[in-house]
Amino acid sequence: MTEIVTYKFYQEPGHKLIAVPPDRWGWVALYFDGTALEQYGSDGWYHQFREIQQDRLAGFQMVNFEKGLPPITLHWEPGRKLIHFIRHTRYHVGGPNEAYVQLICFGYETPHHKEMLVIMPDDSIRVLEELEKLEIKV
Repeated sequence: MTEIVTYKFYQEPGHKLIAVPPDRWGWVALYFDGTALEQYGSDGWYHQFREIQQDRLAGFQMVNFEKGLPPITLHWEPGRKLIHFIRHTRYHVGGPNEAYVQLICFGYETPHHKEMLVIMPDDSIRVLEELEKLEIKV
């Protein structure tokens, strides 16, 4: 029997301890001093995006846990605002071809520019400025 790995976290300080399994992709915040904050930490803790100290960033990576793909790395520039979210979408709801799609979105924005990378369900990468412009065929 395969053991299911879970990571612990408190959604809010002082609230109930929650256990979550890892997703297929996770992030790693790389800091100038050589340290890193991993979403799924080697210490067994799940770290939330809001814990990232953006003023200390040297880079940001997305790491694949299922296929062992090379990490996707954003090299960091001061003044950027980090973006990361997951979009869950259902297509053809209630029909025989109903499909569930999970898009993992990350990137950055500045006062004059926004760059977003989207990890598609097949682990391919799309680069765009606005997620709304992404066309998905299911």
